[in-house]
Amino acid sequence: MDLIAQRYDTGNLVQYHLPKALREISGLALTDNGEVLAHNDERAVIYRIDPTKGRILGSFRLARDPVRDDFEGIAVSGQRVFLITSSGSLFETRYPLFDDERETDLVVNYKRYQVSLPCEVEGLATYSSERLLAVCKNLHDGDDVLRIYAWDISANQYEPEPFLSLKAEAFEGHVTNLKKLRPAGITVTDTGGLVIIGRHGKKPALIEIDADMDVVTVRELPDTSRHRQPEGIALTRNQWLVIADEGAKNDNGKNTKGRIGVYRPN
Repeated sequence: MDLIAQRYDTGNLVQYHLPKALREISGLALTDNGEVLAHNDERAVIYRIDPTKGRILGSFRLARDPVRDDFEGIAVSGQRVFLITSSGSLFETRYPLFDDERETDLVVNYKRYQVSLPCEVEGLATYSSERLLAVCKNLHDGDDVLRIYAWDISANQYEPEPFLSLKAEAFEGHVTNLKKLRPAGITVTDTGGLVIIGRHGKKPALIEIDADMDVVTVRELPDTSRHRQPEGIALTRNQWLVIADEGAKNDNGKNTKGRIGVYRPN
C-alpha cells in the first residue's frame, strides 16, 4: 500500500485561515467539480471552498433559519449532500444550482432521517455510490477500538451490523495507548482504503486502513502546532490531502481561527 502518511510532509503544507463562521469547522467533503464542502458543528450552513486557494466560493443552508444540531460530518454522492449529527441522524439535500457562482446563503430544501447509533459519531465519508461510512468516537456499548457504520443510500437506513469493528489486537505494533486514540474525520482512498484523522493523546494522527480493512499504520503528524484540533479530512483527485482544524487556543492562550491545510504530495 502506498502510505498516505509517507507521501506528505510539512514542507508541502499550505494553511488558510477561515472566516469566523467556520471557526468551529467540522467536516469536509469533495464534490464532483472539485470543490471542498465544509460546515461548522452547530448550524446547517454548507460552505464551498476552493482548495487551491483556500477561498470561500459561496454557501447554502438547510432552511432559511438554518437547522441547528451537533453536526459532525459531511459527504457527497453525485448531487446528493449529506450531513450527519453526533447521534447518527442524517440530513440530505442536493447540491444547488446557483444563479451566481459566488452566491451565499442560498436556501435549500432537505430531508431528515431521524435515526441513531450506539456511539458518538465523529465523521462521515462516501464509500461508494451505495454507501456512506460513519466513524464512531465514543461507544455506548462494546470494547471496540474503532467502529464504523454504513448507511445504505438507497434504503435510507443503517446496515444492521457495523461495516468495520476493530479490537485491540488490530492495532498491535501501531499504538501503545489505545485509550488515547480518538477519530475525528474519515475519507476513502481511490483504492478503497480508509484514512482517518484524529488524535493520539495530544498529537494529531492519521490512521490508515487498507482495502482489506486491516490497519496499516497509525502515524502522528509531525507539526502539532499546525493541527491543534483536526476535525475533517478529504483527498482531492490530484491527491492533495486537505485537513480541517477547528480554532483553538495557541501557546499564548489566544483563540485562533479555523483553518484548512492543504498538503501536496512529495
